[in-house]
Amino acid sequence: MESLLGVSIEANARHAANLYLTNRPGGARFTAVDERLIVTLAGYGRVALEYSRLYRRESDLRLRAEVAEQRLETVIRASSAGVIVVDAETRNVLLATDEAQRILGSELRSGVRRESYETPVRYLRPDGAEFSTDQLPAPVGARHRAALRPDGGGLRQGGRPPHPHSGERGAR
Repeated sequence: MESLLGVSIEANARHAANLYLTNRPGGARFTAVDERLIVTLAGYGRVALEYSRLYRRESDLRLRAEVAEQRLETVIRASSAGVIVVDAETRNVLLATDEAQRILGSELRSGVRRESYETPVRYLRPDGAEFSTDQLPAPVGARHRAALRPDGGGLRQGGRPPHPHSGERGAR
């Protein structure tokens, strides 16, 4: 070996690889231009390694989310309660238990539009006053990016519930 030019590649603040060039054509020494080029190539290598890491992480998280979703669906389907899972944005049915379908007297397959399940249902406040589904806690929370309780209370800024002994009621 007549000449060697090398650079370390770091990813996530740790050494990930080395990139070496050896024996420049014609036996000449490596120049400052060659050094800038290999540093640039090392930067591309760092980016490629980071993309690879992020892709693996995203794939892992997606798989975990799918497993959790399957578990939740299994628990909901096994429930004897009337449960309907609705997409917060489109308000279409994602999942409905047999009991929910029995109560509503309607087949609630995935993708059923909200008109199919809202029409036969009356939503009442504790005082007996009727209100629309747009006033239910989930749609209100989705619009305001906050979770709300049926009693009108909610989560304070940052999405954390008020401390039970603080006297704080939470944001509305």
